[in-house]
Amino acid sequence: MWIEGSFLFFLYLLAGHALGAFWYYFSIQQELSCWYGACKKFFYSFWWGLRNLSNYGTNLETSTYVWENCFAILISLHWHATIFISHWKSTDIHLDEN
Repeated sequence: MWIEGSFLFFLYLLAGHALGAFWYYFSIQQELSCWYGACKKFFYSFWWGLRNLSNYGTNLETSTYVWENCFAILISLHWHATIFISHWKSTDIHLDEN
């Protein structure tokens, strides 16, 4: 009697742990997919804002793929830095002439 009861209690605990493990696994999978979607939305909206802020890159049509948007953002920021440095150097030269 005691052996059968303890065996059934052990099966009850084992089933509870298995159910909890599946619950945890599926909740983590849902959390990861949610964060991946948030990452896609963030980078696409950042690229959209950067593209509309400047005239450079308006003809670049990217997908919602994260690394493609990161690459387009990197190209656009590199172009902005180049324009900024050239403008800064040209104003520095004009100040030296005066």
